[in-house]
Amino acid sequence: MDDIGCLRDDLALELLRRDPREIDAQLSLFIVAANSLRHYSSLRPFPSSIMSIKNSSGDYDIYSLRQLIDQIPVVKSLPNVIHNSEIISDDVACLLHWILLEHPTGLKLSIVDEEEEINKVLRLAGHEIVESLRPTHIFKVFTNKSARLESQYNGKLNGDIYGYHGSKLQNFYSILSNGLQQHRNEVSLFGQGIYLSTDLNVVQYFSGSSTNWNKSILGAQSNCVLLCECYDHPDVKMSSSDPSRGFIEGSEGGRVPDKYIVVRSNDLIINKYLFVYSRGNSKFQITRPNK
Repeated sequence: MDDIGCLRDDLALELLRRDPREIDAQLSLFIVAANSLRHYSSLRPFPSSIMSIKNSSGDYDIYSLRQLIDQIPVVKSLPNVIHNSEIISDDVACLLHWILLEHPTGLKLSIVDEEEEINKVLRLAGHEIVESLRPTHIFKVFTNKSARLESQYNGKLNGDIYGYHGSKLQNFYSILSNGLQQHRNEVSLFGQGIYLSTDLNVVQYFSGSSTNWNKSILGAQSNCVLLCECYDHPDVKMSSSDPSRGFIEGSEGGRVPDKYIVVRSNDLIINKYLFVYSRGNSKFQITRPNK
């Protein structure tokens, strides 16, 4: 970056404009993926534009990236120190700028805070959610891909097919950035595709709690569930009175059962909302901003 001062100014404006929980969640998911033993698959995209150095094996230098990550301070202090090069080095500033402002997929998370909107989101999949499954935080997900698909299917969307997807915490950076990919799905009992459920309780099994970023304000342990919207298309398989709608060729388990959805194309599904379940008190609590 030619003008590091302008870069820091851009970051300062972004930090002031956005809710700290949005910043924290986006940083946390990136950092959890980077610290994962499976970083080669979970850290996609990798910040190659600022981490171009490769090791002797030709892989991106994950260890140098982790050293930069260790220098990122708690989110609540960032607005006050972003211009202090003794606390935020130029390399760390470039990494923060890449994650928050120049991410190649355009990934952004927006907190859902109003009770009326929260309840509306919780009803989208059509099943009552018990209090124990109510998420700690809900974020609306924005990416360039989701904007493209919404524009492509504008006016052709019934808006009544929603389902949940659970996965390990380390996978959500890649899932949110790139969308769910059917070729990466390990479950295929009812045929190849992206598996969702309209029952939030069902996907909790696939979404075990994991250690969060150690400076996160969202809790020491977290797990995530994704609420997706599907387009009403023959390749979105589900329990139906239409025989062809509930069966996939090669299925070992027969017809797709009630409460399950199997999406056969990556372009028929959009990541809409991220549910975060936080456990354990964070050492870095923050005062909730006034509306």
